[in-house]
Amino acid sequence: MGDDYAECPVCQCRLSTSLLERHVNLHLDEDDFDRDQAVARQVASTPEPILQLRAMEKPEYCGRNGKECESGSYTNCFTRNSTLGRCRNASVEAKIQVLLATQKKGFFDPVDEGLMNLLKMGLESEQQVLSCATISGHVDHFQTFASEDVGWGCGWRNIQMLSSHLLTKNWGVRDVLFGGAGFVPDIPSLQQWLEVAWAQGFDAAGADWYHWKIHGSKKWIGATECAALLRSFGLHAQIVDFSNASHLAGMLVNDSIHHNVQCDLCGVYPIRGTRFRSTEMNDFDVCSVCIASIGQSYGHFERIETSNTNTQIKGKGIVKDGLSSHQSLVDWVWGYFTNNSKDISSRVRIEHLHGCIFTSERTPLYFQHQGHSRTIVGMQRCRKPTSSQEELFLLVLDPAICTGLLAKSLRAKVGWQKFIKRGVHTLKKQDYQVCYVEPGIAEGEELEQYKVLNSECHSY
Repeated sequence: MGDDYAECPVCQCRLSTSLLERHVNLHLDEDDFDRDQAVARQVASTPEPILQLRAMEKPEYCGRNGKECESGSYTNCFTRNSTLGRCRNASVEAKIQVLLATQKKGFFDPVDEGLMNLLKMGLESEQQVLSCATISGHVDHFQTFASEDVGWGCGWRNIQMLSSHLLTKNWGVRDVLFGGAGFVPDIPSLQQWLEVAWAQGFDAAGADWYHWKIHGSKKWIGATECAALLRSFGLHAQIVDFSNASHLAGMLVNDSIHHNVQCDLCGVYPIRGTRFRSTEMNDFDVCSVCIASIGQSYGHFERIETSNTNTQIKGKGIVKDGLSSHQSLVDWVWGYFTNNSKDISSRVRIEHLHGCIFTSERTPLYFQHQGHSRTIVGMQRCRKPTSSQEELFLLVLDPAICTGLLAKSLRAKVGWQKFIKRGVHTLKKQDYQVCYVEPGIAEGEELEQYKVLNSECHSY
């Protein structure tokens, strides 16, 4: 079977898609990419009043098909308006055109009945307890593979799971997500889309940390990269942080967050609290958790209490009132999936809701914590008839679990709980971060404001 053919967006010659990316890259020298990065940094540092003035400028023609680029929307050449209001970034446009022609569909093991339908039946089968639950709509499970991404790919897999749900939404997502491809791309394609997002000015501080390059690497990513990627398509991706109160106080008051510094062992990002920098290896930092476990195997480290970097802070914190333990997190998750409805709030006695399983209109949650990330697809409240104590369980899809094994246990209604249900007692990390998507597509000034990532912070 022969290769598909596509047109080069730079010179308009036709060649096989297997050679297209390499061919176009020959048109793009390093100066183009340096200019892209400089523009993106300028976007991130431009004061808001100037952004507003520039957003009012009349856009110029982008040079393809005689179409004028409408502010904040895709044209026929799939180009977003830059903050400066002009399509003058030829190398980014070319990368998008190549990506649209060469991106590949991500592989996953399809579940004929629908994974969320199987989960609903599994929840219904728990007759020995009083229970109610709320779950997301359609979600495909993307697992890690030993030959591809074990040990580093969980963040990308969770983006794929969240994207599989987003493509079912009716608020215009399919038209913009991944250039209107209509499918969830594989990890290399997602990495290229993130680089495009950075070149357009989304999360320039994060791009700096990765040196503006992630395609082809095995670098860990987190909720902020998920948000930057989705925001670049105009999606209302939001970030929420949950942190131990004393830890959060130290982070905000004593500046104990090391901006744009990742632990090179466990991958936590950014490092908070005490940071340890190697005196023997270049650019090698570890967090306080890892330093206690490695002994002298990595040589000597110097102790750094506060950040001494001058890069932009990736998020701004809005601290909410704290609750004991991790109760604030689970309460927030229940309120999120139930849309804070009074009829099914956590204060309603479970006897009145027994057997009810609500399908939420909200998107799944990208759920990040130190060393790993998963996707929260719902939550369950339950209580044994002989107990007065109610238990709360997050319902999560873990990329580390085999899809076939997960589906098999759900079909048999045996053992699936150990793969999906996570009680409050399992939440032992000091910090958690979630990313979710609100309905609608951002355009114009709102899209420009989305280029700087902010988060809402809760303490417990």
